[in-house]
Amino acid sequence: MSTQPMDRAGFRGFLRTLQQRYEAQRLVATDEKFPFLSQVWPTAEGLIFNISESPATPTRARRNLEARWWDGGVAFCAEIKAFDGTYPELQDDSFYRRQGSDVPAKLEELRSVISRLRGRSEDEIPTEPGDCFPHGFFRGGPMRDVDVVANFHLQGTPDVYLFFKQTTSVWEDETMLQRSGSIMKWMVFAGMRTLRKGERVIHGQPYEEWLVREPADVTSARVPGHGLRLHGNETSHDPARPSIELYLYNGHYIPSPPKSLEEQAKTPFLKRATLSEAQVVALWDAITPTLRLRPGAF
Repeated sequence: MSTQPMDRAGFRGFLRTLQQRYEAQRLVATDEKFPFLSQVWPTAEGLIFNISESPATPTRARRNLEARWWDGGVAFCAEIKAFDGTYPELQDDSFYRRQGSDVPAKLEELRSVISRLRGRSEDEIPTEPGDCFPHGFFRGGPMRDVDVVANFHLQGTPDVYLFFKQTTSVWEDETMLQRSGSIMKWMVFAGMRTLRKGERVIHGQPYEEWLVREPADVTSARVPGHGLRLHGNETSHDPARPSIELYLYNGHYIPSPPKSLEEQAKTPFLKRATLSEAQVVALWDAITPTLRLRPGAF
């Protein structure tokens, strides 16, 4: 799913153009015999397209349900993969023919997600339970098997970033410090060294932290750096108390989509990590005390 701020009139014009483009496309791999778009379903402020997985897909059976809608000044796009083995040109003994179609089930799942999403202005802090993401809000109380992940980059640096994750899909039976024996074996093998570790309480909530010095063989920028981590609620097994992870990396290239060769050539070759050890620990000690729980949110 992705979001983009857009006014209603601009979105409607974009949606008309997109539908016309999809209607005009044909599958390249089938000598332009079959349409790229097979079905369209309306939503409150948009459309859901049942399109082929790609214009060059070798079979119509592999589908992509793409929802485009508008809410609160934000244009949304959400996609889910599906298959449909009911097309008459498919062989009777084909895999997809035998499987039938999961399009109705995937459509229901997609509509369920859409019903919980709404646009959100940059400075809005919702009062209802749910999860914020750029330009949007996912409404609802705690659920199992949900991960919320965010990366925060230190502006102007190629190798300093925070990774935050809250999850109700994975819990441990032991906390990070209780697993320290096995963790230390791996650290020694990798040449890592502990700077600081122990229990912490932040705004009344218990956490465990482990601050590590990392050799060049471990960091993605191939310079000596650091990995600082904070864990909370690791063993709660309660969707109302998600497991929390916060990491601060120094000397690791900021996560990004796969780069072209030209983009890779422009990536700076680091001779050392941007922050010194004292700086990265000071930054960590300034950020971690700001973590706080709110009713129904983190």
